[in-house]
Amino acid sequence: MKINSITVVPRKNRPTVLGKTALEFFYIKNGVYSDPYQVCSVVLVRDQVHSSAKLSTIANGNPEVFLDYNASSSRYGQLASGIVSSVDCRWRNLDYLPDTDAKYRWTHVVDPASSQFNVVNYAGDVSSASGIFRVKEGHYAVVLQPAGLYVSSSWKSSDGNEYDATGNATQSASGSNVYFDIWTVVDSPGSAAKTYINKVQLYSDTIMGIAEPLLVTSKNTLVQKYVTAHSKVNLKIRTEISLNDKDTAKDIRTIFNESVISDAQIRVRMFNETDGAWQVLNDWTDVDNITSSDTIIYSTTFSVVGRYEVQVKYNLMDEILYSDKFSLICR
Repeated sequence: MKINSITVVPRKNRPTVLGKTALEFFYIKNGVYSDPYQVCSVVLVRDQVHSSAKLSTIANGNPEVFLDYNASSSRYGQLASGIVSSVDCRWRNLDYLPDTDAKYRWTHVVDPASSQFNVVNYAGDVSSASGIFRVKEGHYAVVLQPAGLYVSSSWKSSDGNEYDATGNATQSASGSNVYFDIWTVVDSPGSAAKTYINKVQLYSDTIMGIAEPLLVTSKNTLVQKYVTAHSKVNLKIRTEISLNDKDTAKDIRTIFNESVISDAQIRVRMFNETDGAWQVLNDWTDVDNITSSDTIIYSTTFSVVGRYEVQVKYNLMDEILYSDKFSLICR
């Protein structure tokens, strides 16, 4: 995956504490990818079975212990106040603006249409890794980066709703572990903020040592055979990965249960019946997503009835593989 042309590793690709990890969030409303009214913040909290100096709360696989379920609280269902200063990382979009006293202060920016959410703000460095980025409508991402800096906060008890900035802090998700990324969003004006919790596992590395090369093969299939003219379609190309060496250890085979292909691109051609030749519509364009099952997804619109040809290419270990050319009929 790339953010502002910078390669990052999605959570499903066995991310390590040594690399840039993209934590994605998809917001779907009434069956359609949509932007919420506000995207307030994202925090990363570790899952642990024992108390630690960083965090006293024990989750043991249950992230709801980090939320405020006091019925009388104005933050019911949101991140509990005691967790605010104990997170491993926090992402928020800020702007340095003058307040009513004409003094410049950091202002919390939550409107996803604002320029602070633009992916161009991510430069791959530790300072720009504290922002929330709108990849496209309904699709957001933050980047967990080694030594990434973010604006630290303490609970502002005077109003109970905001955080006081207390300077820069360095993300502390430095050990291989399971973490929860907790997103706080507001769906519409006047509605209460809601939290959405996802899980990510960080590994110490993705290094393996074996006695002989792995014998890996792949096979692709296009899910769609027919599409209707003027439809916007998510093309889905499944990938089946096989390890052909029967002596491969079980722990190494387990690695290939997750997504292992990368840098996927797609080419779409249409047959011109008049000229009797293929016309390139998309020439090796980066795909939109690769799922945890190595299914390649690319969204496009078919406006003209006719015959189409779809082909993908991607990296698998040290190979660059091209799929078969798949036929697709637009009717």
